[in-house]
Amino acid sequence: MQTILITGGTGLIGESLVPFLTGKGYAVIILTRNKEDKKDIPGVRYAEWDIKKQTIDQSAIEQSDYIIHLAGAGVVDKKWTKEYKQTIIDSRTHSSALLVKALGEYKNEVKAIVSASAIGYYGSDERKSSPF
Repeated sequence: MQTILITGGTGLIGESLVPFLTGKGYAVIILTRNKEDKKDIPGVRYAEWDIKKQTIDQSAIEQSDYIIHLAGAGVVDKKWTKEYKQTIIDSRTHSSALLVKALGEYKNEVKAIVSASAIGYYGSDERKSSPF
């Protein structure tokens, strides 16, 4: 059975993606800041990471065949002040840096990484180019 490591697995996209993947027979590891308060889901285990401290559960990296990176501060959660814009950027760059660091430090067989950082899309018509 192949294993997919997901950051942001309890977020908007992750909540739909995880049952889809387990339904297809994948084992899923969700990286979280606190695995103690997570509900049990068949085929899913939780592993801890701390982006601020740049620490990650080594076994999660070592056991993963693929990584789906969805973690980041919500883009519709708060008003986009200068400070919150920086929080959005930092949440994505620092979490990505931690994954890159871990992949370089720990033995792994990761075949591919998919990273996404927002919902919505921009159309080709300038009058309709809104993600909402």
